[in-house]
Amino acid sequence: MQINSEKILFLDIETVPLVYQYGDLNLHTKEMWDKKWQFNKEQSPEQIYSKAGIYAEFAKVICVGVGFYNQNKFRVKTISGDSEKSVLENFSELAEKYF
Repeated sequence: MQINSEKILFLDIETVPLVYQYGDLNLHTKEMWDKKWQFNKEQSPEQIYSKAGIYAEFAKVICVGVGFYNQNKFRVKTISGDSEKSVLENFSELAEKYF
């Protein structure tokens, strides 16, 4: 089976924590994070917080990288910014326009 390379969309989505330091979390968010890790006996919730950027409820999208083939040339587009809403809206516009 032959796959048309121009039908493949390559995506790379980068996220970061909404709040970078565990100690800076508001009480409600800290309680949610602690509850998520309550059964981990090897590390405290504070020690694990460095992974917060990979959990949707504690992270935001700051960059979407898109790659695709067009007329046998590989094209790349990067959309980035501090506002997750803006990054995702710009990606949506790109996707509607080109794909």
